[in-house]
Amino acid sequence: MNVRIATILMLLLLTAALSGRKAIAMDLVVIQGAAGEPRYQEQFSEWADGWSDISSHLQARLHRINQGSPSRSAREECFETLGKFEGDGNTPLWLVLIGHGTFAQDQAKFNLVGPDISAGELSERLKEVRRPTLVVNCASASGPFVDRLSGINRIVITATKSGHEQNFARFGGDLVSMASHPASDLDHDGSVSLLEAFLAASKATAQHYRDQGLLATEHPMIDDNGDRTGTTADFFRGIRVARRSSDAPAVDGNLAHQWTIRHISREPELKPESKQRRDRLESQLEQLRRQKKTISEDDYYAQIEPLLVEIATLYESEVHRRDPSVRDRSIQAVSE
Repeated sequence: MNVRIATILMLLLLTAALSGRKAIAMDLVVIQGAAGEPRYQEQFSEWADGWSDISSHLQARLHRINQGSPSRSAREECFETLGKFEGDGNTPLWLVLIGHGTFAQDQAKFNLVGPDISAGELSERLKEVRRPTLVVNCASASGPFVDRLSGINRIVITATKSGHEQNFARFGGDLVSMASHPASDLDHDGSVSLLEAFLAASKATAQHYRDQGLLATEHPMIDDNGDRTGTTADFFRGIRVARRSSDAPAVDGNLAHQWTIRHISREPELKPESKQRRDRLESQLEQLRRQKKTISEDDYYAQIEPLLVEIATLYESEVHRRDPSVRDRSIQAVSE
């Protein structure tokens, strides 16, 4: 085997072993909408409790909204809560909508107890929230929220790909369940990213319909590149996009893979500046992978090697600080 290729393969293994992602301080807002029936109330409450568990695991500040209060509706409470996050900031905001949705007259809405919230209204409320943002809409007919909420430094996940998929959506339950499942760690780095959780949950949802012999009435989407289009899980092989739609030549998933939803095993923590550097390097790495077919093999490996070395060095330095023997073992593994 070519020495350079062998070295790069070893660096890939070393990077995967060391590259667990650190949870960062964030705010998690969970909005539980109108259930309509007792059976859905129980399910939605379980899903919301699941996000509470995720919040505790990530040491996030949790804000739960349910029925509202006698003095204000759930809709008013939602708007008031989101208003607290307006302005510039680096602290991520995660917004999770659990419930039912509707779509009529080209307008998608999330159903609340009392007045509903439309995709357009939520978009307006989030315009002044200038910080990294995740929006997960687990409701039926949630697809149009991608078009209205898509933006730079924002991840949008929906349970359906269009407003016409209006039957009860089970994706929200699968997302909470698969977020903590070891099988969701597709790149075996000791943590489950938002992308990995989305892909595993989408697979679980699709499998449910196959097992029941039913036509799938929901097709989850993810958008994290700001193109307002979204990508379904069937476009991915592993954590990488294997094919592209003519309507959406840009690739989704890179940002979502940099955000952790659950740690499966203990991993080295990076300082904020090192994490930012790691994210930039991984973005460059992903861009280079997309160009692989357009450049020679020698050029490809010549460009990818220094990126992998730098990423591995980031983690190896942190691990070595905690356990000096790790660096000696890593050097020995590469030289053997």
